[in-house]
Amino acid sequence: MKNINSDFYTAISTRIGHATFAVLTIFAFFFFKERTLFLDVSFQSFLIILHNDFAIQVHRFGAAMTQIFPLTAYRLGGSLTTILTAYSLSFVLVHWIMFWLCDSVLKQKELAFAIVLFNVFMVNNTFFWVQNEVIQAISLGLLFWALLLRRGSFSAFKWFDYPIVVSILVTLAYFHPLVVFPFLFTAAYFFLTFFERKKDHQPPTPPLSIPVIFTAVTGYFIVNFINTNYTPNSYDPSAKGRINFEGTFSYFITNIETVPGFKDFRDNLWSDFALLPISLMALTIYFLLTKKILKLLFVWASVIAYVLLIVISYRHGGSWFHVESQYLPMSIFVILPLVWEFIPALSTVKMPSISMPNGSVKLVACLVGLAILFRFFDIFQTHFIYQKRVHYIGEMLEKTKKLEGTKFMIDDRNIDKKVMIQSWGFAIESLYYSALQSPDSVRSIVVFPNKEEMDATAKDPSVFLNRLTPALFKDLNPHLFHQTDLVNPYILLEEKDVRR
Repeated sequence: MKNINSDFYTAISTRIGHATFAVLTIFAFFFFKERTLFLDVSFQSFLIILHNDFAIQVHRFGAAMTQIFPLTAYRLGGSLTTILTAYSLSFVLVHWIMFWLCDSVLKQKELAFAIVLFNVFMVNNTFFWVQNEVIQAISLGLLFWALLLRRGSFSAFKWFDYPIVVSILVTLAYFHPLVVFPFLFTAAYFFLTFFERKKDHQPPTPPLSIPVIFTAVTGYFIVNFINTNYTPNSYDPSAKGRINFEGTFSYFITNIETVPGFKDFRDNLWSDFALLPISLMALTIYFLLTKKILKLLFVWASVIAYVLLIVISYRHGGSWFHVESQYLPMSIFVILPLVWEFIPALSTVKMPSISMPNGSVKLVACLVGLAILFRFFDIFQTHFIYQKRVHYIGEMLEKTKKLEGTKFMIDDRNIDKKVMIQSWGFAIESLYYSALQSPDSVRSIVVFPNKEEMDATAKDPSVFLNRLTPALFKDLNPHLFHQTDLVNPYILLEEKDVRR
């Protein structure tokens, strides 16, 4: 499918896309410690290494797309540095592959460029808390719609399209609960576009038939229903339990400025999400000039409703790196009309003041390039937060070298929370940090929230103690973690031992 007035896509978007992912890949390579010695990623990679298998949690089997990289590196005998680097790179390369498939194989360049923008548009801390499945799922969702757009109607489907489309649809429904919002927005946006052009007696763009859109949405909800009712997990219901609308309207009207969830969004709007209000203003002007009032209302209503949803869910606040990831699906509400309408329209504007050929296309390319460079700068600046965290782990391990033993415990109150953000993964993170220096000099520090949680396990010197999945040292790969001290017990670190 070729969108009308798509000069930007035929001339420049492919190069910008590959350049963007090349830079993100470089970031992922050089910042691999910041990305993989951080909470969930360190835990999941530890499970991959421990069990020599995928670490799929709560049925989100789509995560295998990224986990195949560190698992392959491990099975090929790679070092811990190689394994963690492969894992860090995977969270960029998977999106890059989906961009290439949309752009060069399926020839759906608008949706391909949407994948590019999604990976930078509102990404900041999320570049370092990388494993959230919703991030991978949204790019996969765009690939799903690209597959449908390539055919347009069921009459054009080939036999092999059906198993591919169904497989992706099932993966999306199991991937993450928040996938439903960008999925439905995309379906509704294409639905509006179809009837908008039909009303103006123009060829449908996109040429996606209503039966295909309806079948995709129905299929998604059927699989989602099966997931929720017949293959439930313990995590998703508890996450959904954060959404409570009881008394919400009156409470927010009178207390909006004091709600922690709203303050977090407001305080980070221009630092993390600056492209959101700028793009909304640009789209508002465009929709008003083109008299597309229904789309204008639809985009604004979607953004406002989604912000309200996340603010309510995190009304008591939360760690911003996690909350930021929950806002990422909202970027599709702006990115889709940008790539589908605004960018093509702007790239074909007659500009007499610019005498060069394709002057408006090059101007759009410059504007898009500057926006992406701005996001690169923000991501680079944010890496210092996580670099400081890695350095803190190293400093803590260095202080333990003056003590006997290699296994330590510390009270959570003696950890610098401003630097560490959260400390539940400290045992694995410290094990990794020491093993990256040398597999023969591994050390670890487990952080516990209170002394009541200490039990006999903590006194067993043969156990690698951590907060989520204790394991025997003998079960760890000795080529990666060569722990020879299986006799001396864990040593309790006092505040004086780790004072900065």
